[in-house]
Amino acid sequence: MLHSDKPFQFGEKAYLLPRGDVTFQQYVDQWLHLARLSGEFQAVYDKWLK
Repeated sequence: MLHSDKPFQFGEKAYLLPRGDVTFQQYVDQWLHLARLSGEFQAVYDKWLK
């Protein structure tokens, strides 16, 4: 059955990063943290995922 008023469901997302590359992992974590604080993350989410 298709629910066109709510086409998406909640699901965790992940990025694949090279195993053991702690520096890159910290960079990505900081980028995501700053994007959420600045509102950039929410703006992209609202535009493409709502």
